[in-house]
Amino acid sequence: MADSARLKQHVHRHYPTVDRGHGVFLYDTDGKRYLDGFAGPMTVSIGHPWCATDRVAGHHARAAG
Repeated sequence: MADSARLKQHVHRHYPTVDRGHGVFLYDTDGKRYLDGFAGPMTVSIGHPWCATDRVAGHHARAAG
């Protein structure tokens, strides 16, 4: 199968819209739960939203102006 044919198979596919994450799970706008197996590098460094992380990031953003 040619590469262009492979691409066309995925262009019109419906992909879920992620609404939130908690632990190792992502939840779409319909409430369906997915195991987050893609965002490893980011979740290792900061995790999914934690209150303390949000506060620190907000503090640094405000300090940067």
